[in-house]
Amino acid sequence: KLFHHVLLMNDGELVWAGPAERMLNHFESASFPCPLDANPLQFFVNLSTISHHSPQEKTVTSTRVELLKEAYRACDYFKEVCSELGTQVQTQSQIRSFTSHPSSDGEEESKDPYERPSALTKLRILTERAMLNTIRTRSAVFARAFQLPVLALVLVFFFTRLGSGERSIQDRNGLMLETLVEISLASAVTAVTLCPPLRDLYDRESSEGMYSSSLFLLSYYIHTIPFTAISSVLWTCIIYL
Repeated sequence: KLFHHVLLMNDGELVWAGPAERMLNHFESASFPCPLDANPLQFFVNLSTISHHSPQEKTVTSTRVELLKEAYRACDYFKEVCSELGTQVQTQSQIRSFTSHPSSDGEEESKDPYERPSALTKLRILTERAMLNTIRTRSAVFARAFQLPVLALVLVFFFTRLGSGERSIQDRNGLMLETLVEISLASAVTAVTLCPPLRDLYDRESSEGMYSSSLFLLSYYIHTIPFTAISSVLWTCIIYL
């Protein structure tokens, strides 16, 4: 009810373009009815998307999308629009010819519209996204920047009375051991807390060939540098004092 007109496209071709209230009947007539408990717009967007998770799924979804394109070209609303425009357009390829830009030789330019970005561009985008997602989550910010300082305060509580005698040497050795243990423990807790969502995101996007594992890991390490620096400085100041 929030949308008056909806436009769905795939690979530059129309899957639906028209009033929102006519979408339900159109997709139902095309043998793709919307379930009663589903969000219609989300359901139709998923129908119009080609999945790359596996070769079999890509084939199935590509065939489905082609059927939806043909169903839209054959529907009454598309014919009404073509009639109002005063042209007898029957295929999407004819529509493309109206907006194509011929080259100097009179032939259409054959540029690849899906040119992949460079590795540096992918690295920048992955790093910026990781930083934004971390900042938006309070638990992630705490785990990254303030977990070690809090553990340092706990250690200070137990080692506040370090003297200068023989026993203090053993206490300092214990403090050094606890420091190594606490740092390892904090790293493990952070990994267990934050890595599973990142792993699921990587599995989904890498399966579609968006980026390599080395770029993902490099962006992960880069975005943790500010938080690691803050945490290390606070830890050192507390333990040293």
